[in-house]
Amino acid sequence: MLAAPRHWVVPVIVLWVLTFGLGFAVRGATGLLDAQLGLDRLLNAAHTPVADAVAIALDSLDRIPVVGACLVVLVVVGGLLRGWLRAIGAGVASGAGWLFCLVPKQLVHETRPAADTLAHHVDAGRATLSYPSGHTVFAVTLVVAVLALTTSAGQRWVVGVVGAVFVLVVAWARLYVGAHWPTDVLGALLAGVAGALLVIGVWNAVVPRVLDRR
Repeated sequence: MLAAPRHWVVPVIVLWVLTFGLGFAVRGATGLLDAQLGLDRLLNAAHTPVADAVAIALDSLDRIPVVGACLVVLVVVGGLLRGWLRAIGAGVASGAGWLFCLVPKQLVHETRPAADTLAHHVDAGRATLSYPSGHTVFAVTLVVAVLALTTSAGQRWVVGVVGAVFVLVVAWARLYVGAHWPTDVLGALLAGVAGALLVIGVWNAVVPRVLDRR
């Protein structure tokens, strides 16, 4: 069994409702989108070569080869430390949880900020729709998946702190390059937790029963 809240259904539903509610509310109010650009510009104004390098490196986080490599590392390390079944479940939770973000992306259908919005240009991918941030969603699902492999409060605390820093850095990078509106990364936090918890909850409910019948 993967570590997860015992009563996960209601939190998952609430998180998905908030995800879609935020996306549709912001998309329907052009003024709210324009007002958010101030944060992107503020972060971008503090540009440095190191910040550029970090943002460019993290720009590849949601590319299929990078996602695949991260999931392989998660499953292999998790399998060696916590058992292969749990590790595979964690990998599925992270990968499938990330893919779920395609649903609000397509339904909300929010366009990205204009490429010339910021004074300091950093080349970053803008191939897909804006809400929610796929990079941030994957960072969140990866952290939730690792948390699902923990076995003690101490481990959860360490993973939670390190994971929170990782997610914040990814979110900062997406705003720093002007690839997203701030609400995109906020929605990504909601969607990432919702997607990963949904998969973990279903995994815990279904997989042990299937294996017990064999």
